Amino acid sequence: MGSYSCSCLDGFTETVLNLTISINNTCRDMDECVEIPDVCGPNSVCNNTVGSHNCSCMSGYNVTDPNLPINTNNTCEDIDECQFSPSVCGPNANCTNEKGSYNCSCLDGFTATNSSLPISINNTCADINECLFSQSVCGRDSNCTNEKGIYNCSCLDGFTATNSSLPISINNTCRDVDECFEISYVCGPNSICNNTVGSHNCSCMSGYNVTDPNLPINSNNTCEDINECLFSSSVCGPDSNCTNEKGSYNCSCLDGFTATNSSLPISINNTCRDVDECVEISDICGPNSICNNTVGSHNCSCMSGYNVTDPNLPINSNNTCEDIDECLLSLSVCGPNANCTNEKGSYNCSCLDGFTPTNLSLPISIKNTCRDVDECVEIPDVCGPNSICNNTVGSYNCSCKSGYNVTDPNLPINSNNTCKDIYECLDSVSVCGLNSYCYNYNGSFSCFCWEGYNVSNVNKDVSKSNPCTDINECLVSSSVCGPNANCTNEIGSYNCSCLDGFTATNSSLIISINNSCRDVDECVELSDVCGPNSICNNTVGSHNCSCMNGYNVTDPNLPINSNNPCKDIHECLDSESVCGPNSLCYNYNGSFSCFCWDGYNVSDGNTAISKGNPCTDINECLFSPSVCGPNANCTNEKGSYNCSCLDGFTATNSSLTISINNTCTDVDECFEIPDVCGPNSVCNNTVGSHNCSCKSGYNVTDPNLPINSNNTCKDINECLFSPSVCGPNANCTNEKGSYNCSCLDGFTATNSSLPISISNTCRDVDECVEISNICGPNSICNNTVGSHNCSCKSGYNVTDPNLPINSNNTCKDVDECVEISDVCGPNSICNNTVGSHNCSCMSGYNVTDPNLPINRNNTCKDINECLFSPSVCGPNANCSNEKGSYNCSCLDGFTATNSSLIISISNTCRDVNECVEISGICGPNSICNNTVGSHNCSCMSGYNVTDPNLPINSNNTCK
Repeated sequence: MGSYSCSCLDGFTETVLNLTISINNTCRDMDECVEIPDVCGPNSVCNNTVGSHNCSCMSGYNVTDPNLPINTNNTCEDIDECQFSPSVCGPNANCTNEKGSYNCSCLDGFTATNSSLPISINNTCADINECLFSQSVCGRDSNCTNEKGIYNCSCLDGFTATNSSLPISINNTCRDVDECFEISYVCGPNSICNNTVGSHNCSCMSGYNVTDPNLPINSNNTCEDINECLFSSSVCGPDSNCTNEKGSYNCSCLDGFTATNSSLPISINNTCRDVDECVEISDICGPNSICNNTVGSHNCSCMSGYNVTDPNLPINSNNTCEDIDECLLSLSVCGPNANCTNEKGSYNCSCLDGFTPTNLSLPISIKNTCRDVDECVEIPDVCGPNSICNNTVGSYNCSCKSGYNVTDPNLPINSNNTCKDIYECLDSVSVCGLNSYCYNYNGSFSCFCWEGYNVSNVNKDVSKSNPCTDINECLVSSSVCGPNANCTNEIGSYNCSCLDGFTATNSSLIISINNSCRDVDECVELSDVCGPNSICNNTVGSHNCSCMNGYNVTDPNLPINSNNPCKDIHECLDSESVCGPNSLCYNYNGSFSCFCWDGYNVSDGNTAISKGNPCTDINECLFSPSVCGPNANCTNEKGSYNCSCLDGFTATNSSLTISINNTCTDVDECFEIPDVCGPNSVCNNTVGSHNCSCKSGYNVTDPNLPINSNNTCKDINECLFSPSVCGPNANCTNEKGSYNCSCLDGFTATNSSLPISISNTCRDVDECVEISNICGPNSICNNTVGSHNCSCKSGYNVTDPNLPINSNNTCKDVDECVEISDVCGPNSICNNTVGSHNCSCMSGYNVTDPNLPINRNNTCKDINECLFSPSVCGPNANCSNEKGSYNCSCLDGFTATNSSLIISISNTCRDVNECVEISGICGPNSICNNTVGSHNCSCMSGYNVTDPNLPINSNNTCK
């Protein structure tokens, strides 16, 4: 009591919740949409009002109970629009409900009327006419029939589905039915079936004609055999027999005839010719005969010198011509001193040995007999050389001249067994004696003493009894060897040798009075006679040796020579006592020298190096210019110095020490340190250092660090740039450090001499203009953006319909005559032309309507020539019309003027004079009277017809 309490109205709350409501802490409107979570429930829209709020459902939702307000207990639930009627999607569509919405999609075979708007009752699904697609849904050679939401495919006549177990489609297209293969016996027997695209045609095999030429060839109108042997002009030609066969005929030649060309069949073009049995039948008459050919046969006769074995039978290979032996005749046909030898069909005469024909130019006979041959005159050298020849009747004999003997005494002397010289020198000692030469010559011999020998008795010839003896040349008063030499006699010769210390003046000649012995200068002629380091002094017949200054003989107890030479005195055996420290002592033959070590100089340059004037260290680092060269540090050392290069420099030649001649050069890190900058970079050398930069198309991995092998240059992918670096209608391929642009198929660079880029973009290739003959001949080319299409001109079809038209699969002429069955109709000739064809009627046929072209609707019909005037057969003849022709025959009593030609206006029928042309037509004892087209008979006077009730003829004669 004595107080008050404040509370906020519904929909309001304290301004400050932890303070009491008052004039200072008034009630403010509560925003339930914010302060009360999910106040309206899910799928709703909350709208705050002063002191309250209201809830509404989101589009696509309705309150669960429309009689109650929307809240968490009476929430908004999804509306299933797909249950609406009529359908929210319209006909031919599927409706799929979604939370707060729905989705419409067309049934298969339907599409939105306006593809840019969503499907709805106002933009319904319309049927797709698949048959209007540019690339037929059914494939080639088919009919497409559109149906509601679907389509139906059927093959054109003459085509069937590639796979009959699947429906026809672009993936299971219609293929041509090969009726010739798939329809058994489609053309009937004796025919040729040629499949065409969508059809076929039939033709008769050679030697067959169709039964009814007005109908197409098939199993009901078959091809039947032609009897070629009935042709008026024989198909086989003259001198032959013709035998008809199924689909053909056979020709054979009459006896004594054969085909002109045996490798070809007999025909009107390869007729039968006479067989020349004399040439073609080997040995038909037998050996030793002469054959004479006759037409269809031949005859035989014997050659000269032969008679037939049996003269009562004809000559042939079984009754041959045999040889006549002329040598059996009583009087010899060859004459005396001759041999007669019978030969086949002849004989041969030859003279006996030692005889020859009187006349060599004539054959030996009774008139040219054989005479004796004087071999000694007529046969040159008949006995051979060194002989004597003596002629005898029918022969001759030979003997050897003095000093000669026959080669083989067991054989007669002749040119093959000649007289040869007797070789007296065969045992020269028994003929000429010792120490001699024997010289044989034809018919005799001679003896001579060897050099250094004389014949015992100079007044007689050399012989075994007067032999050759030795001459002692050393006894000659003037020595044969000259001065300073020894002479030694030898059997048949002598030997000279020089005294010690002497040699032949000319060493290539033997020692003699003309090549005497001279003194040998051992100091000149005997190399190193005293040994090295010595002096040689020549004397007559000898020499002496002494050592040079600085040398002593090896062994003073022996004379100086090459085995005991003069050797050097070695002064440098204790070099420091001789030259002092830091020096070299060099001993050489006969003396020695002192030198300072490298890096040392003699203390007094005016005095020779010695222990009292020693060598001291040089400080090379004080030299100017520096001994190390530029860009180097120099450090002096005892007797030497050391050079090292500054950083960034190295010795010019790393295999040599650093010096003024091998200075420090800048290190080209770009060249000498592999990959110093890492891959895809450019290295630039500087004096004592280097710098790195990335190649075009690359960037450094971390631009905050210097480029090196750990912070390398990586590729820039230019293909990610926008706009494209290649421009439209192009492919961009990133490459290491670059990129490559290529045009899409059907596009090419605007300027082909420049690379493709944003400045030289890809343009459409007009293949029809730019690619010569791209579709091939007889085609139409239509350019499209990025491509083209080809179609064949009228009258042409693509070679392979399974492949696109191009220069390799060209449009070929449609041979309508083959591919379109009966294109010209029956009784016509079809001539294919390029891109078209023309039709003409066969001989004996005319087109039905001459004002229209010939075709299957305006066919060629038979001409009835028998209606022509004047008659095509001439007078006195019957004319019978035939399909495509006609036949003429003479009336009874008439015949063709020329029986070898067919009846025609040019070869008419003449009256047959039966009284002349038909022998005995009226019989004996009758009179025949010819009439035009007939004749009559009457009996001669004194005769009557046998049967007066019948006409007179050869069977009813006049008696």
